[in-house]
Amino acid sequence: MIKILIVDDDAALCSLLKNFLQKNSIESDCLYNGEEALMLLLSPECTCYDLILMDVSMPGKSGLEVLRAVRANAIGIPVIMLSGSTDPEDKFEALKYAADDYVRKPCDQRELVTRIDAVLRRAKTVSEG
Repeated sequence: MIKILIVDDDAALCSLLKNFLQKNSIESDCLYNGEEALMLLLSPECTCYDLILMDVSMPGKSGLEVLRAVRANAIGIPVIMLSGSTDPEDKFEALKYAADDYVRKPCDQRELVTRIDAVLRRAKTVSEG
């Protein structure tokens, strides 16, 4: 089964995503800030996630800061960034720091599952290649 880490300070959105993903045979855990996510992702025992779904803007450590730290530590878990921002700079910065995809909120949940599948397919092809 696919397992995803959702990182977003909006607890209601996390719950909604978690329920929808579960209906699509995707297991997920939720964290509500960048600091907790970074601590977990940098821990040696963190190998159980197939993908990270992370908000760009969070209080404290932003999703972009977490993404930079994850990539700087050679953590290769695919990352899809979520953002309610209409500022194209957020998207450019996320992709510059090796986000695998960028989705604007609110998003169609079916589209999100399709994007998750596509990113995981690409990641699998790369790891097998």
